[in-house]
Amino acid sequence: MSGTTLPLQHAGVIVCGNALRIDWNEVLPQEKEDEVYLFGNPPYLGARKQNKTQKLDLRKAVGDIKGISPLDYIAGWFVKATKYIKDSMVQYSFVTTNSINQGEQVSILWDQLYAESSTIIFVYKPFKWANNAKNNVGVIVSIIGIADKYYHKKQKKL
Repeated sequence: MSGTTLPLQHAGVIVCGNALRIDWNEVLPQEKEDEVYLFGNPPYLGARKQNKTQKLDLRKAVGDIKGISPLDYIAGWFVKATKYIKDSMVQYSFVTTNSINQGEQVSILWDQLYAESSTIIFVYKPFKWANNAKNNVGVIVSIIGIADKYYHKKQKKL
């Protein structure tokens, strides 16, 4: 009974792979009325810090969105998650670099997310994030939760 707990319920699966290149529906299949909560902490890589492979990952994830060169790497997770939750009760949230909420990234990323019927359901104000890793660089982050606007009827929180 690997992956289950008592009482019998699905407890999740860990998949090792490139999140920007795999099909999330294959990893985490869901029905329209399922309550699924997707959360994560993708790598913090600004547009100028991405290597060639990461830029290709981002391009694959965002598809035909134009003008993506200024986007942080995490934008790919937002686009993939938005496509994954469309027309469902699924919600997602990410700890994200605050820069996706500022400057030229806003019109590129957020216009696309809103066009896919996403809405922000909660936000934690920006705060400094650091860890104990070698060569740690603290960054300013926000925590943002997203749902499909046609399925989320609860109050939004800041």
